[in-house]
Amino acid sequence: MRGSFTRKPALMTDVCFATISSMPAERKRSLNMDEKDVCTFSNKDKEKERDGERRPSSARDKGKDEAKMSGKKDSSKEEKRKRLEEEKKKREEKDRKKKEEEKVKAEEEQKKKEEEEKKLQEEQEKQLQEEEARKQREEEAALLKEKEESHQLHQEAWERHHCRKELRVKNQNAQEGRPEEAFFSRLDSSLKKNTAFVKKLRTLTEQQRDSLSNDFGSLNLSKYIGEAVSSVVEAKLKISDVGCSVHLCSLFHQRYTEFAPLLLQAWKKHFEARKEEKAPNVSKLRTDLRFIAELTIVGLFTDKEGLSLIYEQLKSIIGTDRDTHTHVSVVISFCKHCGDDIAGLLPRKVKAATDKFALSFPPSEIIGTEKQQTFQNLLREYFTSLTKHLKKDHRELQNTERQNRRILHSKGELSEDRHKQYEEFATSYQKLLANTQSLADLLDENMPDLPQDKTVQEGVWPFFTTVHLSSHK
Repeated sequence: MRGSFTRKPALMTDVCFATISSMPAERKRSLNMDEKDVCTFSNKDKEKERDGERRPSSARDKGKDEAKMSGKKDSSKEEKRKRLEEEKKKREEKDRKKKEEEKVKAEEEQKKKEEEEKKLQEEQEKQLQEEEARKQREEEAALLKEKEESHQLHQEAWERHHCRKELRVKNQNAQEGRPEEAFFSRLDSSLKKNTAFVKKLRTLTEQQRDSLSNDFGSLNLSKYIGEAVSSVVEAKLKISDVGCSVHLCSLFHQRYTEFAPLLLQAWKKHFEARKEEKAPNVSKLRTDLRFIAELTIVGLFTDKEGLSLIYEQLKSIIGTDRDTHTHVSVVISFCKHCGDDIAGLLPRKVKAATDKFALSFPPSEIIGTEKQQTFQNLLREYFTSLTKHLKKDHRELQNTERQNRRILHSKGELSEDRHKQYEEFATSYQKLLANTQSLADLLDENMPDLPQDKTVQEGVWPFFTTVHLSSHK
């Protein structure tokens, strides 16, 4: 059908061309015009037919195009959506990786921090262990030193006790052991040697003990007892030389009856003359008090005579020294060397050694307890006055420090005189503090409370050398 339909226009065209060609010219022209119209019409119809054929196709195409466009739009949206999702996934992946990296980094930092903290803790523990070990070593060393000192103190105490006891027995029994007159005739009585020996007594030292003892054994000093006594009393001895002098006095006493009475009278005169002195020699006071105490302990003087002389001298020294305490070293020396036998003192060091290391010290059996108590009361009264002096100076020193701080703060400097006065006073205070501590130990007494200025404790006062701070830490 489609083939027959398409061929008809062609036949009609051929007929038209044949008809026209057999017509006259005018007719032909009119026909040509009509033919044109027909042909035009026919062409239009053909075009219409073709358009009719095309139109359904275009609608379909349009639908297809629209569908295609819609598909493209959908595809574009889908692509966009996919692209957005991919970008989102990429961002999420990137964020995830970043978070993971941050997490890893944080974990590494935390791990590093923990390692550092662990290392620091280990170092601190190590330092603490080292510090504890050091403290333990120091404590062990201090304990060992204390033990050695305690044993040395124990040994010296027993040696001194045995020597005194043995010498006391000899001196108390001297009357029975003195030689006959015939003995002296065999000794050297020459003036030169005897006077030379007497002069040596004025300057004797512990190093001369053996040589002087040998010289004494070979000389007849019967006519020189008075000169020998004067030399002994006037001798400028050191504390370390007192033992040698007591030894020689014992030799004199065991051989010559009149020596001890003359020596006692000489000491009394010497002490009477000293009362007139405005500024007695502290060194001489110290050795003299120690000397007569030792002579009493070893029995050269009777207890009644010797203790009375010692008490009078000690009371005189303490009575004139209750405010200034310039003679505190005399009292300390007496307590240290003779306090156990004369006053029955038991120093804190001795008590500590007894309790800590189970050491037994020699008993105080020379002087009766009642007489010892008299000396104890006198010494404790002196210690009370000494602590009052210390507290007074402590307050004055702190007041001076506060004033100096204010001056330094306002003016920026202190005058040389004020600084010098402060240093002198601080040094004097330190010495007083050390003496008080020594006497407190010997009497087994407690130190007074010395409250410290807060500003000094906090280190507000770095300019001055506050020597007392280091002394009672």
